[in-house]
Amino acid sequence: MGGVLTQAAARGRPLPRAVFDDRLTYKDACGDVHPLHAPGHSEDAPVVFLPGRRLLPGGDVVEWPLPDSARGKGAGEWIRALQFLRRLPVGLVVPAHGPAMDRRIVDADERSIASVHRAVAAVRSSGPGRDGLDLPAERSVAEDVTVDDVDAAVDRENLLRAGDEVSRTAGSGPQDRGRLTTVKGD
Repeated sequence: MGGVLTQAAARGRPLPRAVFDDRLTYKDACGDVHPLHAPGHSEDAPVVFLPGRRLLPGGDVVEWPLPDSARGKGAGEWIRALQFLRRLPVGLVVPAHGPAMDRRIVDADERSIASVHRAVAAVRSSGPGRDGLDLPAERSVAEDVTVDDVDAAVDRENLLRAGDEVSRTAGSGPQDRGRLTTVKGD
């Protein structure tokens, strides 16, 4: 992206200067453009919603075949971002990683993150420590996905991060534990 901005500046084009907290609406001849704050993969993660085209370039907030949920502020924050995106009237989602898909990719990512945490919580309740987490990566992806070495490595990092999060919330009040149980389905 830096190269594109450098080229634009060299050609005398103005660079973007907009800063926003949660959302911004930009209007031009092509229609409305809504940059939205959707923390998940990173705290400052943006997505862009183009309502006239029902298009959501989802950036790193939406990933296929499984989200890299070991990044960012944690599962609760990422799930809330995905729940927010699910409410948008979207027909096509373009993730930063993976093919363009319909809105079901948002649901799949949410299910993946929540299922990792539920599985880790269940295993941790029987005693294994952080390094004893050994769950198959296939349980975190859609049925028609073949897990490769990269996916398995991402899933392993997700398990370890989930184990750390489960350990931190184990003894917390119901508000903290409830963050990850608001997702329906498995």
